[in-house]
Amino acid sequence: MKVPTKHSPQIDPSLFFEVGGNRYVAKPTNEIISPKAALEQEALVTVIQSDPDEITSAWLDDMLEDFLQRDDVIGPAFFANIFLACPKQFEPMELETKWGASTLRAMQRTRTLRNLSGPYVVYENSLWQVLRLYDDVQKTFLITLQPELNNEFIHLNDGKHGWDCSSAAVKSRLAFQELVPSDLRKYRVVVKDAFDLAGVKTSMCNKAYHALYPPATENAVSIADLIERGIQVLGKTKLSSFLSREEPSESVDYQTAWNPRGDGYQGPGGSSSGSAAAVAAYDWVDIGLGTDTNGSIRRPAQCNGVFGLRISQGVFPSTGMFTVFKRFDVPGIFARDLAVLTDFATEWYAAKLVAPATRKLPKKLVYLTDNMPREETPQKKAVMGVICDLETCFEVESIGISLEDLWNSNPPDGAKGEKLSDFLNEVGSSTFLYENYHSGASFRDDYREKYHRNPFVSAFVQWRWEMGKQYSKEQFDDGIRRLDIYKQWWIDTILETERKHTLVVMQSEDV
Repeated sequence: MKVPTKHSPQIDPSLFFEVGGNRYVAKPTNEIISPKAALEQEALVTVIQSDPDEITSAWLDDMLEDFLQRDDVIGPAFFANIFLACPKQFEPMELETKWGASTLRAMQRTRTLRNLSGPYVVYENSLWQVLRLYDDVQKTFLITLQPELNNEFIHLNDGKHGWDCSSAAVKSRLAFQELVPSDLRKYRVVVKDAFDLAGVKTSMCNKAYHALYPPATENAVSIADLIERGIQVLGKTKLSSFLSREEPSESVDYQTAWNPRGDGYQGPGGSSSGSAAAVAAYDWVDIGLGTDTNGSIRRPAQCNGVFGLRISQGVFPSTGMFTVFKRFDVPGIFARDLAVLTDFATEWYAAKLVAPATRKLPKKLVYLTDNMPREETPQKKAVMGVICDLETCFEVESIGISLEDLWNSNPPDGAKGEKLSDFLNEVGSSTFLYENYHSGASFRDDYREKYHRNPFVSAFVQWRWEMGKQYSKEQFDDGIRRLDIYKQWWIDTILETERKHTLVVMQSEDV
């Protein structure tokens, strides 16, 4: 172990050190070591919450082996000194383990240490909790953050990367092993840089935006409850600037994340690219939070091979979350494990739904044929394979539907005889692009007022704004009217929400 170097407390009350090729940061717990448990010098220790009737080498071997299997932070170097947090008092004893001799000391179980088994550092006669530092090799983070301090987040500086930090600090999973399923403190979470975090600037992956506005004073409303309940926010992730669909080769100010799949140069999808890529690349990230307007959760989930969930519209207000089309912008979730995603989503927002979420088996299984290739491509075979599995699982026969044909045979009254393709031809541009342009108006005005020039934005963002600028308020209102008609037709004709519980499957892209 290299001797820890203490940074100035006014700047960063942290210890950074290396052990066995791994890098760590330790944070103070305000636990003072009692004289009986005191060590002669700074040392690595393991805290164990247990009340064994008989302390033996075999018991300790089993306990430490279990720690290594369940945690990615602790290592054998922490096993030389064991603090046993339990009501029993005993004199220090030495037990032989497969990792060498371990000295056990009794430690009073306090409120702080009640559920905090795991690795620590004893420094200046106090106990510091150890977090492991992981490098962000996929370039998914804009900034990494220390655990919340005084209700504000501060940047993590690990002493190796300067303030442009590219390593994230994660807490030991052992500290949360006894938590009930509803306790969110066990989740390591990354947050798209479209959400405000108190004490941190929001950049939207644009240097002009980052320079213009001060750090947020409050957390975004949609994630404030998660933060209050103790999720581990590791940092803010990159995105396609201003919620666009930039690829890494197209981004300018802050290059967006790289997809960890394939040869390492595949696009991650936009706009929540960093959150999806982090979940796909790192087993030390449990949950990625992003936003979705017209595919910014769904497409990155598909590209990076993870599960994605776009939360229903209207569950959360958009305060503190950057939006480009309020009618469609919502938060969303990424996870590698569907069970983890389900548990997290249930704890996050199920209770906020107007009608409590209930699990119903689908009575109608529909797949859309319009965007499927006629030939048997690998993509089509994969989609049809999923459909067959769903038929077997839910014991329901699937129905292939062409939206164009169904519209022609059963059009809504408001369509006035227009074909579906004609009816929706300009809707995406006259609504989404119109609002996209106007959502950036305050930023453009504020920047020009302060710096007396136009802000730099990437070519794709500029193109979107120029397109949206062409549409009038009347065209926007007509587009919204058409959207509403199409939405109601979809609900009544495809979903049949009043009579059936419908599951719809579609192939979103050909590649």
